[in-house]
Amino acid sequence: MRPNRKVVGVAVGAIAVASVALLASNPLRRSDDAVHRWLLTNVPIGSDLATLQAVAKREGWRIKGTWPGHQPHSDWGGIDGDTVAWIYLGGYRNVLSTDVDSFWAFDGSGKLLDVRTRRMTDGP
Repeated sequence: MRPNRKVVGVAVGAIAVASVALLASNPLRRSDDAVHRWLLTNVPIGSDLATLQAVAKREGWRIKGTWPGHQPHSDWGGIDGDTVAWIYLGGYRNVLSTDVDSFWAFDGSGKLLDVRTRRMTDGP
């Protein structure tokens, strides 16, 4: 008994739609530029650390630490400011597991300057 071509076509289409929906459901799967824009939509330039902390709590991000900037190695994550915050955003899995974290730089008056992200993918 051979499957009907129409049934096979519908199944392939449904799998394609489900795949696109899965990819779109996790913003961390987007390009680095798109993730950067998404983060700044949630916490705009000029926001304070309290706003970042509130958004992190709402989104389920984990605050890993904050430290004073402009010291040796304070630009961990490729960004520096008077204060730097390190936040784990989450991850996703294709074949390998990828984690995404972020580094947020604040100026001397406590206002957000910018954010950088880092992806770490496990080996097989």
